[in-house]
Formats: sequence, structure tokens, C-alpha cells
Amino acid sequence: MPKDEKLDTKRHSLAHIMAASIQEMFPEAKFGVGPVIEDGFYYDVYLSRTLTPEDLEQIERRMREKIKQNLPFERSDMPLDTATEMFGKMSQDFKVELLRDLKTRGTTAVADLDDTNLVGGSVNEVSVYKTGNFIDL
Repeated sequence: MPKDEKLDTKRHSLAHIMAASIQEMFPEAKFGVGPVIEDGFYYDVYLSRTLTPEDLEQIERRMREKIKQNLPFERSDMPLDTATEMFGKMSQDFKVELLRDLKTRGTTAVADLDDTNLVGGSVNEVSVYKTGNFIDL
């Protein structure tokens, strides 16, 4: 089945909108990855408590509000070390870990992190996306 790039872009954008909504509700949230998957998207998020069905409803409402705002997705490229420092100041420990893996191993893919597949730190720059107040890799 051919990959639908437009659908993947929408799903990736929705993952960012969801994370932005979660961040508004839970400023202490720590974000991991938020990839597109076969049937949608998800976002790894660490919170101090489990989300309730009411939280999920509120997240969805906030997402719908953000979609109506037609927020731009602003991309910028920056040196990997600058991004690592920025995410560190934001207390986004999982992003810092991903960036360190990228620097030392050349990848963030778990399957590529065994010693036989180390690429080395060939990545010097990363893309950062801003949606409203939310910033992500």
C-alpha cells in the first residue's frame, strides 16, 4: 500500500497539537517521541499522574480549539548542541536524551542503538518546530 504523505503530515501535526494541549494542562509534562503510526499517531508523555477520561475529553477540546486557531507550524534548523541546551532549559529530559543519542550515535532509533550499528555523530543540525507555545524536534 503506498504511503499517504498528506495523511502522515496531518497526523504528525495533530501529534504536535495534542502535545501542545497536554502541555497547557500539565506544564510539568515531559515529552518523548510523537510519531505517526499506521492508524494514527501517539505521543510518549510522562506525567505525575495517570490521565483520566475527563482529561482526555479536555485535551480533545483544546485540540479542536487549536485547530480552529489555524496556528502556523514554524520550522527552524539549529545546531544540535544549541537544541540540546534549549530542551535542557525547558526540562525536557527525554528530548535531551534523544539529541544526545543523535550526537553520539547518529540515530535515535532504538533498533540502531546496538554496538554493531553505531554510525557516529554525523548529525550537526536538527529541525525544531514551533506550534503556538509548543516547541518540538
